[in-house]
Amino acid sequence: MLDFELTLLEEDQVKEPHILSVLNTYGLKAPITDLAILTDIPDIHESAQSFYAKDDKTLFGRCGSYFLKTFSNEGTDNRNKNIYYINASGARSFIRFISFSGTIRNHGIRPVLVASKSFVSVLEKKNGYKDLLEVSFGEYPQYVEQDREKVQRLNNLFQEHKLKQTGKTYTFDATPYYRFCYDFFTRTILEYELDRKKYIPYIRTRNASYPYASLTNKEEIKLDKTYWIKVEPITWLYDIETNLLLSKRILLSGVPFSVEGKGYEHSDIKKYIDTYMVKEIIPYNQRSIMDENPSLQNFVYWKKPKGRR
Repeated sequence: MLDFELTLLEEDQVKEPHILSVLNTYGLKAPITDLAILTDIPDIHESAQSFYAKDDKTLFGRCGSYFLKTFSNEGTDNRNKNIYYINASGARSFIRFISFSGTIRNHGIRPVLVASKSFVSVLEKKNGYKDLLEVSFGEYPQYVEQDREKVQRLNNLFQEHKLKQTGKTYTFDATPYYRFCYDFFTRTILEYELDRKKYIPYIRTRNASYPYASLTNKEEIKLDKTYWIKVEPITWLYDIETNLLLSKRILLSGVPFSVEGKGYEHSDIKKYIDTYMVKEIIPYNQRSIMDENPSLQNFVYWKKPKGRR
């Protein structure tokens, strides 16, 4: 059993008078990772400085939108249901749940880690923006490898079935953004290791709502191209008053909030976080039983989606 849980921010935690102290200082804007862009969060043009994090004006500081936990349900009529999120400028907004809006996949996941004080107390902390405490815990694919020679080696070894597996996998939603009423479509990708660094090979195989997005290497995303995403430590902002850890970055997008218009406790996004994400941020250091089986080297598992309409 894990000693912590992952969830999302609640509406009360992002507005006065109960806004988290750490958000009062850092602001509500959150940088997006390359993986979040690849999984369908829109990127921000590098000239739009108002959409950058307070502490980073490089391409790594571009911000995006992320879901909140709050879901208003004022009746059985879908027109009275709202899904709340924070947009790229740091403003609170909402989607009216009508027709397909519950399955919009281009808002991200910025997880909140809930754990005991004894759990958090042993984590290494350092001072960040305006002396906010930052904690490094867990890991997740975040940014593309920009060393061209390293990328070439990864591609060559991968194609030759000689790239070492770690035994760990990551799970994403592969349902195209325009499949508004379709369930989560499981796509599982293996993690690999080269020169003691870990990567996943992410291929943009689906049409996206923002097809001309670019990554931190300034490269425009191309369909069917393999992008080697580095698995890196997750940085959390520590809110001392509530003992909560808030991911500094939006780690992922592409997961629908709720296909059937249900609140967070029964939503698709909670099911994803509880089933996959909470386990996948934990490093897996044991040798994979598949290391010696070349037929499993390029394993990608697809679960057939269930259409609503």
